[in-house]
Amino acid sequence: MKNVVKDFRIDNSKMLVKSQVFLNAFINNKAIFIAKSPVLEDPFAAEFQSAIDFAKHLPFPDEINSIISVIVESLKEKMIVAQSKLQVLYMYVKIGWDSDEKIESFGRNKYQKSRKSYSKMIDLLKLANRKAELVENKTVLLSVGYTQLEIDELNPIADEIKALFLKLNDLKSNRYIQTNQRITAMNDVWKFMQKVNKVSKIAFINNPAMIKLFSLY
Repeated sequence: MKNVVKDFRIDNSKMLVKSQVFLNAFINNKAIFIAKSPVLEDPFAAEFQSAIDFAKHLPFPDEINSIISVIVESLKEKMIVAQSKLQVLYMYVKIGWDSDEKIESFGRNKYQKSRKSYSKMIDLLKLANRKAELVENKTVLLSVGYTQLEIDELNPIADEIKALFLKLNDLKSNRYIQTNQRITAMNDVWKFMQKVNKVSKIAFINNPAMIKLFSLY
């Protein structure tokens, strides 16, 4: 899929504001325009408005990047919570068994690599929960102060990280498509403006103020 190129040189937001000014002024002078060019007869005005409305509701690239940034920050916060929960679990495993081998069975040897990987952290939290739920392990953990609530918290944190991670990947993969879609929609609005601009030069040939009002730049 090729990148879509903007047909106009002004800022996206300014162009949308200008397009609404164009349309409103066109409607106020519709009879004059149509007398010079039947192409602008209805439903031209309604289609112009629909194009503007559609373009307005598509997210700007900056908005998409902002959403991605928010999700990344949320993921970082969830990862910190996950790390803390696992560290507490490992502390109680050490108290309960005082065995490096036992701690490793809860995934302690995978902890360092998992700290920087969302997918690995998800797997590690799931593993920790499964191990803690085993009757023989749970009995010891509860006896040394680790609680059922703390066991139950491991899976939801994993699920929250997974949901955010999937959303992040979707946004990143769709960002290219969304950007092209937005530029295409903006170009469609610009085409309506160009039609009004061309006819305005004929309809208001002796009216510099109106020609200026309908100038593209």
